[in-house]
Amino acid sequence: FLLFDDSDDLVRRLLRASSRSAPIIAIGAAALLSFFACGCNEASTDFFGGQNAGHIFFVYLGRIVYPIGLEPPTQVHWPHGIAAAAVLALMAIVAVRGPAAARIGALFMLLATVPYTWVWVFTAPRYTYQAAAGFAILVPAVLASLYARFPAAWRPALAMAGVPLIAALAAWYSWQTIEQGKPFKEQTDDWEMLVKDVQRVFPDVPPGGRVVIIGGPWTDPIYQFHVMPAIAHV
Repeated sequence: FLLFDDSDDLVRRLLRASSRSAPIIAIGAAALLSFFACGCNEASTDFFGGQNAGHIFFVYLGRIVYPIGLEPPTQVHWPHGIAAAAVLALMAIVAVRGPAAARIGALFMLLATVPYTWVWVFTAPRYTYQAAAGFAILVPAVLASLYARFPAAWRPALAMAGVPLIAALAAWYSWQTIEQGKPFKEQTDDWEMLVKDVQRVFPDVPPGGRVVIIGGPWTDPIYQFHVMPAIAHV
């Protein structure tokens, strides 16, 4: 709100930005309080703390740029460290020189990353998803600004040169998405088989009936989110 306000009066810009941001701040504050009130997530347990926040911050920023590997919260491997330092340097430059859209992308990345650095016990790829949206604003805005600075005669050649580079980058990210999703898919195969077998053996469960799994308790609570509703359904 502040960056796109055309008023020359700084005080007026600040007041308008504050009033327009108030609903968003209120929603965010309510969500933050709910983390501690509900007792149902990482933020309301001993998982929440700043012990490893610095390491985790660099891991997550670096992984957005170089999405291979994921260190424990007490380490930062050099690929992610270098990538994070490069992103922070770019953020510092756009903070001073612009453009405005790049500043928004940089701020979005920071605001979307910092809360997850306080989940100090483990790291998880899902904690970079929101910040990736800011990165998707930051980089194109910087490239568009640089592109506009070149002589007009050079721009068609630069655009043509950028096409294969963008295609290669998109293909690499897509490949990494597929490769890194394989372990989860393989680990859920047994659960999918269970659900299909239950549906086959018990196509109609009488009212009040239940399906009992023999051989031990349910394991791995993460996957139960997918399995338990399916079992309840059949």
